Amino acid sequence: MFHAYRKDSSYLRGAIFASYNEMCAYCGRQIQQRDMHIDHIVAKHMESTHDANVLQYLLELEQENFVVDSIENYLPSCPACNLSKSNHVFTAANLRFYHEKARRHVDDI
Repeated sequence: MFHAYRKDSSYLRGAIFASYNEMCAYCGRQIQQRDMHIDHIVAKHMESTHDANVLQYLLELEQENFVVDSIENYLPSCPACNLSKSNHVFTAANLRFYHEKARRHVDDI
């Protein structure tokens, strides 16, 4: 199940910030809420990929009725990590890792 929520909600921003102990999910550095970016693990406008494992994972998500704008697809990020990631496509293993990380925080958020 995916919990649809717009990432520009001030409630959501505060809940994500607190749930991740005020830290960037990528590098683990402490961040200020005013500087925090909320990053999509799977971007809304993802670059095309030809990696079979990534395509298989995206198909699995689609079969689960994946919602791009959902709590399970958001991570708190420092500006440096988010901007360096841009629309980069992770490997399937990275996507799974970060989605599992996000899912562990759903109840807290």
